[in-house]
Amino acid sequence: MADALWLDEDYLMENSVIASNSDLKVITPNIIFAQDAYIKPLLGTTLFNIVQAEINTQTYTARITTLLQYHIYKVLLNYTLAESAHDFAYRWMNKGLMQKNSENSQPISAAQLKDIRERFKNRAEIFENRAKLYLIQYSTTYPEYYNGNTTLDEIQPNKNSFRTGIYLGDDDCGCDDYRKKNV
Repeated sequence: MADALWLDEDYLMENSVIASNSDLKVITPNIIFAQDAYIKPLLGTTLFNIVQAEINTQTYTARITTLLQYHIYKVLLNYTLAESAHDFAYRWMNKGLMQKNSENSQPISAAQLKDIRERFKNRAEIFENRAKLYLIQYSTTYPEYYNGNTTLDEIQPNKNSFRTGIYLGDDDCGCDDYRKKNV
């Protein structure tokens, strides 16, 4: 099945901070990546393929339209912005990887770029959590979310609404020394 773009240029320009004169060739690969890396694990392979097929044929059922318009587009938009941040700041050129700038603007620092990327990732995770709760609440409308993925090569939907790190006791940061002194 061909990769359909779930977000179009009009939606991107109306619902994001992307300037209207931005090059869509920079954004398009990030839309496709975000669909595969973030939306497929959210929906699971079966429901993802159903949505993909409806987008490819441009024939939408009410349940898929509702899911897309009220939930998935917001998740996908913010993950796309997070993934596109580096591509807008840097370009592959004949001479190597170059930082973009112009006469009237200043490039941002790597720390600022990381903050912007994290900001949009955090937004995407908020909308992703809402989409998961919606799919759980309307499980009879979206039975593929629970029952659709039956083979090992299919991605099961990630129904957890949280992400957290794990402290492994790495002393490189000096945290263990600080704790010993202050206990």
